[in-house]
Amino acid sequence: MKKTSKYISVALFSATLLSITVPVVTETVDAATIHTVFEESKQSSISQQDETVENKLAAEDVDAVVEVLKSEYPDLSEDYLREIVNNQRHGNYSLPSEPQPSSTRSRSAMLSKSNWKGITVSQMGAAIDAAIIGASGGAASLGVKFAIKKIGKEAAKKVIVKAIQAIVGGAAGKVTSTVVGKALDYAGSPGYYIAKYWDAHDKYSKNGRINF
Repeated sequence: MKKTSKYISVALFSATLLSITVPVVTETVDAATIHTVFEESKQSSISQQDETVENKLAAEDVDAVVEVLKSEYPDLSEDYLREIVNNQRHGNYSLPSEPQPSSTRSRSAMLSKSNWKGITVSQMGAAIDAAIIGASGGAASLGVKFAIKKIGKEAAKKVIVKAIQAIVGGAAGKVTSTVVGKALDYAGSPGYYIAKYWDAHDKYSKNGRINF
């Protein structure tokens, strides 16, 4: 009888120990799994951030892009827009110098604007839109909204950041990721949206110039 009680006690003790130990082991495995998944996710995120989006526009598509940009920014000449597009094709995302106006009246107006030390809303808008279209490669005549759909919003964000940094350098931080996201959802040109936003929030508000 004593032996039977002893066996029962040992069995109960073992069962109790097992019930305590098993969840601990299971929890340890789960934690390790979660840690592994987290690390893989973090590495994937970092690699995606490091990816660059290059300009894929062919020479024969330049005129089509210029035509699209001209319809959105009629105040910029075709030659100036073509220079923006061609420069970006060769990896130069900085803006060309402003063309000198021919008339005395226009020259005076430009000198007045130059006192604000900035580029025009149209210049920045056109450069951003051109960069997005360039990254999408073909079907340039379909415009910037088609280009966004083709490369995806995440890639488009990287292109926008790249273009803005080339234009304004360290001041690019003034355009937040939230603004870029809203620009990509905007029904019209994302470049124009961002340029207008900056113009509305810079030192000389709503003067048609990006002041930095």
